[in-house]
Amino acid sequence: MEKNSQKVPSNIAAHLEDAAAAVHTELSSTDKDNVTEPPELASAVPQERSELENVSHHRYHEEKWYHESEEPVSKKPSRRRKESGKGHPRSAELHKLPKPLTLFSRTATGLDLPPSKENFLNAMKENDQLISELEELEEDLAKREKASRRLRREISDLATQNEDLQRQLQRQESQIRLVQDVQLRSVETKSFLRAEDDSSIRQKLRTMGARWKSWAKDYSVRSLDFAKDADQLAASKIYQSLTVPDELLSPKNASIAPGIILNTALAEFVTNLITRKPFFSLPNGLSSRSEQSGAQLNISTAFDLEYRRIQTKGDESLAHRWRSLTLFMVDPPEHESKTQPENFQEARRRKEAYYHYATDLFEEYARVIFRKTDTVRRREELFGIIQGAGELFSSLWKQKTFIETRLSDHYRQKAFDITSDQIEAHPALHLEEGDAKMDGSPIEMVVQPAVLAWGNEEGEDYDKYKVWAKAVVWLGARPPQQSRIKA
Repeated sequence: MEKNSQKVPSNIAAHLEDAAAAVHTELSSTDKDNVTEPPELASAVPQERSELENVSHHRYHEEKWYHESEEPVSKKPSRRRKESGKGHPRSAELHKLPKPLTLFSRTATGLDLPPSKENFLNAMKENDQLISELEELEEDLAKREKASRRLRREISDLATQNEDLQRQLQRQESQIRLVQDVQLRSVETKSFLRAEDDSSIRQKLRTMGARWKSWAKDYSVRSLDFAKDADQLAASKIYQSLTVPDELLSPKNASIAPGIILNTALAEFVTNLITRKPFFSLPNGLSSRSEQSGAQLNISTAFDLEYRRIQTKGDESLAHRWRSLTLFMVDPPEHESKTQPENFQEARRRKEAYYHYATDLFEEYARVIFRKTDTVRRREELFGIIQGAGELFSSLWKQKTFIETRLSDHYRQKAFDITSDQIEAHPALHLEEGDAKMDGSPIEMVVQPAVLAWGNEEGEDYDKYKVWAKAVVWLGARPPQQSRIKA
């Protein structure tokens, strides 16, 4: 025994790696209880035996830990062995054993460490970095949550302030309506304005329409030279703002097309700037050349918004009554010029400036289709047309009836009907009264607007209308109809 104990220390260093591999192999292939100790371990003295066991045990677990951290070895058996059925009975178990292990590697620090420890240190560094990033994100999240809570408090405070302001506004509006009602009643009592007779209004509108048609015919180009002017016309503002039917621009209508296009443009221009704007006479309906302040420039829009607001409240009668009497005060009729001289003169100055600006605007808008002669006379007559429309509708808007002006945006592509009380065909289409040959044809352009009056001077029946002027329309080709089958 003593002899063997002297040989073991010199062999431990030489056979250390072989002994550890043998122990690992035996532990992997057999049950723990049936492990056969290697000869070196059996012949070692107790102290040396203990050291060898510790080394072998540590080595075994170190290898096991390393291989468990690697990708698992495929358990799929070899195809060749599966087909042949040959091999050692324990070949399946031997196949499960880990690959040969390289126990040591050189690290960046110069120390020989097992690869598993090197990977572990790298993983720890990455973990520390992730923890640091997580702490930064948590800190940023805390700041954002704090800011979010502050914003929510501010929003809540603003909502409370808004509710308070809404309540104050409602109280003030209620007080204003009471004062307005008293003042309007006072004006109604003093006012001698009476609604104009419908037949008189219709005659004035017919005269106005005839004046527009005549002016457009006199001052438009004689014909469209399609070889030279078609591209210029297509690029112009007047052409782009209108939907001009292709059939109207055909050679057969070359002589009448310019006048019809200019008439249509004038009708839409006057309608949008005057007839659809009850408060156009207030500062400022449109003119950007006005010398008034920016606050005053919004008075017309402010009155229009208030008028629409009252309408949306559902009290249509009150809205039209308010509009009628407000215009009576800010733009007094001529018979009130002595009782309200300052208001009358101020309104006249505003309207004159507005008419001049509108004249300049239309001159620029339609210049491509104007004849190149009689420029001064054309402008003077245009100013008279705009002024006449403005004065007529200033008077009509002071009545309690609601005025609706309908153009192409209402009638376009609707089917023509000769019996309609709102539309009539353009004279160039040569339709006699009661002639239904164009019935069903699509309406392609409105040359003169329809004017409808809703309600009456008692502030009632706003669901009923009366026609003050019919729309003059240009028609497209009649769609084909099925032939009737004779009985």
